[in-house]
Amino acid sequence: MKEMTIDEIKKTLLGILIYVDRVCKENSIKYSLADGTLLGAVRHKGFIPWDDDVDVMLERNEYNKLLEALYKDSDNNYKVFSLNDEGYFYPYAKVSDRKTLIIEKNWPNDLELGVNIDIFPIDYVPEGQEEEYYDKTQSYVNGLFDCLTNIAYAHDKSYMRLIKRLLRFRKVRKNRKKGECYWKSKINQITCLKETGTLMRLVEEKYPSLQKNIFEKFIELEFENYKFSAVKEYDMVLKSMYGDYMKLPPECERVTNHDFVAYLK
Repeated sequence: MKEMTIDEIKKTLLGILIYVDRVCKENSIKYSLADGTLLGAVRHKGFIPWDDDVDVMLERNEYNKLLEALYKDSDNNYKVFSLNDEGYFYPYAKVSDRKTLIIEKNWPNDLELGVNIDIFPIDYVPEGQEEEYYDKTQSYVNGLFDCLTNIAYAHDKSYMRLIKRLLRFRKVRKNRKKGECYWKSKINQITCLKETGTLMRLVEEKYPSLQKNIFEKFIELEFENYKFSAVKEYDMVLKSMYGDYMKLPPECERVTNHDFVAYLK
C-alpha cells in the first residue's frame, strides 16, 4: 500500500462529499456543511489549508433519511458506518472511501475504514434543559466508548483525561458488562425527542445550541470549485463557534488535530 499525501486525502474527501451531496439531492434531503468545512467554504472557498477532514450536519429526521438512502445506494466505491453497525462506536455516521485505508488507534480491526467524512445529527432538546440532556447523552456515549475501545480514547490527547479514566477502571468494567446494545439503545432513546424550538449536537463535543429556524433555509456555498448546501444563517453558526471567524488563527495553531495515517490500497 502507498501512503497518501495531504493533497490525495483532500481529493478523496472532496469525492466523498460530492457523493453524499448527490444522494441528498436525489432524495430531497436537507443538509449543511459543518464546522471547519463550513468555515473553509466561507473563508477560503474550499479546505482550510491546514485541515484534513470534512464535516456535514443534518437535523435528526434528515439524518435518518440520509442513512437509509446511503445504505440502499448501489455505489460500491463508498461505505457508510453508523450505530446500526455492530462494533461501531461513534455516535455519528461516517462515509468511507473503499479504495483507501486509514490506520487509527482504537478502530475495530473487523471494520475496515478508509478516508472518510463525518456526518453529524443535530437533535431537539427541551428548552432550558440543554446542559442536562448534553451531559446525559455524553454519559451514554462514554459508556459505549468504554464498551468498544481501549481506555485511552484516541482523539483525546489530554493526559489528565487518561489518568481520570484509569482511576475509574471499575466503572469502565461495569459499562462493558452492560454491553454494546444497551448503550446504543440509550443513545437512540435520548436523541429521538419530539420537535422543540432548540437544537444541539448532543452526540459530540460541546456545541452551541441553535434555534430550530436555522435548519429551515439553505443556500449553496462554493467549496473547491463545487457548490454544496449550507444553512443560510451560516454567519450566526460560525460566530457562535469561532467568534471572529474571518480572522486567521496564529500560525502556531494552524495544524491538523487528527491522528491517523491514510493509504491507497
